[in-house]
Parts: sequence; C-alpha cells; structure tokens
Amino acid sequence: MFGGYGIPASTWLSNSARNGVENGRYLTATDVQYVPSPRRTIFTTPSVTLDYNWGDKLDFKSITSYTDDRTSGAQFSGTNNAGIRTSVMPNYGQGSGLNATPLQPCPTGAGLVTPINTSSCVVAVQYLQLAPGGQTMYAGQLGNQVAGPADVFGYYFFNNRRGQTTQEFRVSTTDPSWKLQFVAGAFIEHEHNHVNVGSNWNENAIARQLRGANEAYFAGGVLGAPVMQVPGSPMVDVSTRNIDITEDEQSAFGEVSYNITDKFKLTAGVRVTNYTQNFLQTYGGSVAGAPSGFVGTSDTGATETNPNSTTPFPTNYAACPSTPSAGALGTAAGKAVAQAGCPYQYTATKLSEHPVTPKVGASYQLAPGELLYVTYAEGQRPGGINPPAPPVQCSADFANLGITSTPATYQHDTVKSTEVGGKFRLFGGRGQVNVSAFHIDWQNVQFIVSLPQCAFSYVANAATASSDGAELQATGRFMGFTVNGNLGYDNARYTATVKNLNGTVLANKGDNLGVPDWTANLGVQYDTQVASLPAYARMDYTYTGKYMRATGPGSSSYTSANGFVQNYINGNETHIMNARVGVYYKELEIAGYVKNLFDSREWINLNQGVGNYYYTGNTVQPRIIGVQMNYRF
Repeated sequence: MFGGYGIPASTWLSNSARNGVENGRYLTATDVQYVPSPRRTIFTTPSVTLDYNWGDKLDFKSITSYTDDRTSGAQFSGTNNAGIRTSVMPNYGQGSGLNATPLQPCPTGAGLVTPINTSSCVVAVQYLQLAPGGQTMYAGQLGNQVAGPADVFGYYFFNNRRGQTTQEFRVSTTDPSWKLQFVAGAFIEHEHNHVNVGSNWNENAIARQLRGANEAYFAGGVLGAPVMQVPGSPMVDVSTRNIDITEDEQSAFGEVSYNITDKFKLTAGVRVTNYTQNFLQTYGGSVAGAPSGFVGTSDTGATETNPNSTTPFPTNYAACPSTPSAGALGTAAGKAVAQAGCPYQYTATKLSEHPVTPKVGASYQLAPGELLYVTYAEGQRPGGINPPAPPVQCSADFANLGITSTPATYQHDTVKSTEVGGKFRLFGGRGQVNVSAFHIDWQNVQFIVSLPQCAFSYVANAATASSDGAELQATGRFMGFTVNGNLGYDNARYTATVKNLNGTVLANKGDNLGVPDWTANLGVQYDTQVASLPAYARMDYTYTGKYMRATGPGSSSYTSANGFVQNYINGNETHIMNARVGVYYKELEIAGYVKNLFDSREWINLNQGVGNYYYTGNTVQPRIIGVQMNYRF
C-alpha cells in the first residue's frame, strides 16, 4: 500500500533557456510546487502445492497459483510554459476567445515553437507581451524575460488490474543412485490484463483562449459516452485508453541427465509451447483524433476529423460499436464506423506462436569441489501486439519510415547461447572460484522504433545482435574476514545495421544494446563479538560501466532532436558504496546501515524531448541512513 505522496511538478524549460536563462516555474529547490499524486497497489498471490513422494524414487508435484495485482492513482504534471507548448491545433484565429474565425497558420519566427505574428493573427490580449523595443512578442521568444501565459496543468490517471492463474504438474526422480535422472511436466497459464489510463489537461481551454479554436476533436466539448470524463463537464480529455489483453499458454517440458561414469554426465531437455494473445483497445481523446483536419469556429456545431481519415466529419457517438472487435482498424466494419462519425479508434488483434526450445549440456567432475561444464540452450520471447499510433498525428513519422500505419503485431525473438565454465573449491574449502564465458546469438530482435515527431513508438523485429562476455566470482574466508567479489564483462551489440523500408538507419552495426560493458562488486565482512554477542561490520562496493542508452550517431533516434547534443545517449558509470554494522541477540538482529555512503548522484537514465530542452531523468538514490531489526523464527 502506497499512501498519497508529493512529487515536484515537471521541470519545463522555456525557449529562453537556449540563451542560458531558465525561467520555468519548477526549476529550483526553493521554488517547487508539490502536488499530491497518490498511488495504491493491492497485490494478492495465493498458491497451493501438493507433493507426493513414491518410495523415495519419484516425486509427484502439483503447483497452483493465482495473482491479483491492482494499481490505481493519479499523477500531477504542470508547467508555466503553456505559451511555447506545441499543441495539436494549428495556430490560427482572428479576434479572441470563442468568437475567433479561421485564418491561415501564422508564419514561423526565430526561436519560436508556435509563433504569433500580429499582422495576420490576433490572440487574447493577456497572452501578448512586449519586447524591450516595444514589438509584440509571444511568450518564450528569444530574449523575452517576461512571465509567460497561464499554467498548463493536468493529471495522468491510471487504473490497472492483472489476474493470472497458473497450474503446473511435475514428476521427477529423487533416488541419487539412479544413473538416469529426469524431470517432466506440463504448464498451463491464463492471464488477463486490463489497462485504463488517461491524461486530462486544461490545454484545450487555453487553446480556445489563445487561438479561438477548440483543440479537442469532439463536438460540443462534452463526451457523450464517458470513458474517464464526467458527463456534462467541459472536455479536457487529451488521451484515454481502455485495453484488455488476454494471454494463454500451454507447454510441456522435460529434461534428462545420464551419468555415463561417476564423473561424466550428459544432459538434454526441451520445452514445447502453444502461446496465444488477444488484444482489444478503445482509444480516444484529442491525441487520438486528427486535429490537423479540424474545421470550426466555436465549441458548438463544430465539425471534427475522423481519427482514421483526413476528411472532416460530424461526431456521432451513436455510431460507436459495443466491442472493439466490431469496429477494428483496417476492417470494413471499422471503416464504416469511422465514416459514420465515431470518434474512437478500435483495435482487435490476435497473435499465436508455437516455440520449441531445446537444451543440451555436459559436465565433468575433476575432483570433489571441482567441476567443468558446457551448456548449449535456446530461448524464445513471445511476440506481441502494437497499440496503433494516431494515423494523422504520426503521418510524418510514418512517411519517414516508409509505412502508413503502426504494424499490428511483432513476432518472437530467439537466442542461442553457449556457455563454458568451471567451479573450484580451494584452500581446504575456505575459498571458492567460479569462472565462465559465454556467446549469445540473438535473432529477430524485438526493437523499439521511435516516432519522434508525434512522441509515439512501436515494436518491430528489426535486428540481429550478439553478446560475448565472461564472469569471475570468488569468495574467501580468513582471520574473521569474508571477502566476496564479482567481475563481469559483456560486449552486447547489434551485428548488422538496422534500416526501415525507405533506408533510414534505425541502429548502426556495433551499437551497444544498452548493456554496461563492465560490472563489478566487492564485499568485505568482519565477524567478531561485542559483549559476548555475535557482531559484524560490512562494506560493499558496486561498479557499473558505461553503456549506450539509445542508438548511436547516424541513426534516426539519435538525430531526431534536431542536432542537439545527445549527452543522454551515453550512460554514466556508477559507483555505489554501502556500509552496515550489526549485532545478534539470539534470533534478533539489530543493524545500522548507510546506503550510497558517499551520496553519489550519477544518472541512471536520462531522456531528452524532441526539438527542445525538456529532459527527464533519475539519479542514484541519495544517501540513506537507517536502522533495521530482523527477527528470525
């Protein structure tokens, strides 16, 4: 259960930041608006296991489990840079307020995202500002240090639920004297995900005041068949999604190992799966519509644009189907629904796959505590379904990619991995060393394709990749000290350049997959006694090496931000030190700890918007000092 908590409103930078001046409202620690953003999670996961052993030879097991996961809440976001926000309506209007009449879009100007030129456009007086020379300027223009227009603010609502039922039957050998050991079974899963999310903003109200045009796609400003909107209220729904996803899996598996000698063992296994996914979505709001085709002079009697077409039409909620499958995109029924004026997009898609994944291996026991092994295995990740991006909003991105719409589905990707290694116990059992090396071929990689102009994305099977690496683990005990360490190296990269249909580079051959090259950790613990009670002191250090958060120079996502310096592409190294001291009294442990001892603030992710200086990111969690008590029953 998470109670209500405050988070700072989004940090937006105005265009003035391009001159090194930040005049956003939420930019400093002493000038932050904290708005409650409550979130509630209820997680229930009962399970029942039945186990029967037959004569210490075979074990029969049934495992039944259910998961019910519910999460709901709202998150506030806001900015005082409404004047430079690129909204979905073209910027036109003569007169002010709701009485404006259409005009051509205003011409562009240096430094302006949505510029105003008073020779052809007139907006409400309260949104006009004067430059030092007396010239009328638009909020956020270069050199303008006057406060911008009223805040744009909104809430992101979510109400999601996941229900999952699984059943596994398994039989396995339990007699260690048998040369042949096996485990075999069957697995059944049914999962239902319901996603209800929406974003409600006052941006439409500001658009009406600022431009004299209704930015929402619906007639009358009121949603007749509410999804997340209150009937009769002014429409502020920017985006609403209702999604139902069902997943069903039936699989059979088995693994057999045979001891050819007392030291040499062979292993083989396989898993066969039948996987089905059904996806139903209802999508509405001004983002889902096609505002570029909007025609109208007021909130009443306005005509709207079909979200699946560029042809204006009057909104007709009565034409909306009762289920998404009855009006799915790309079908004759879906086109008829759209032409009749239903202002929603409907998606109904099904995906079925039948993967077979084998495994083979061999091991050799050099001596007690010394083992060599080699393993080859294949794995498969199921494909999925892409929620469609708005067709008109994203038309420019689709054109750049050589497509006309979001691909309905993406297929599974597969890995083939080979690992060799050894495990060695040293110094009479006081030391342990494990070493391994691996090679992974990744085919048909599920790749996120960005649509930067409309801020959407979809998944495609667009790449091949490989991962080569090694890992060393060591543990030792001496003179009251326990030392454990781990060192890993992973060269994970695309092995071929990824291009779309029209030749645009999505990823370069050699681009990192977002995996750190080096990782390491080192822990040292000293065990002693304090007042005849067992006690300890421990230090841990963790290192994560550099990596790429996105694709490199020359790719479409790298250049999408109009040539801005892509500092966020390169992932930072991180160095974290933790400390802990504790004492035991019978079954009670009392410990004091410090996480992030030196208060590192390195970025662990960082994202920059398209064509602007708005960025979001997370740093390592600041230093935390605490006391913990554990009682072991």
